[in-house]
Amino acid sequence: MKYRIVPEIVPFKEDSFTERGERVYSHLEVTMVPPIGKPVQNVIKADPGIGFTEEYIEDFIKDGLAALEKDFPSYEFKVVKVKPNQIRLEYAQFKGRVQ
Repeated sequence: MKYRIVPEIVPFKEDSFTERGERVYSHLEVTMVPPIGKPVQNVIKADPGIGFTEEYIEDFIKDGLAALEKDFPSYEFKVVKVKPNQIRLEYAQFKGRVQ
């Protein structure tokens, strides 16, 4: 008979930390505010027992800005951190037409 090893699920608390002492968050809220139209909000939830560190969130922001640069090359967006796990990508200015 084979046994399946199931990792222990750790319940999240408001003050969860990694073994290295980094703060972790159970979810990440990202709001993109375009120049026209309504803001788009995405809530990304981590799997049970897994959290997002601030380092992961910073990398996520960099990747998100790169994707916005690719999809909207003539618009510039700025990052506004409302909370460490709540980010707004707001339209900043029009860069000009892309040739």
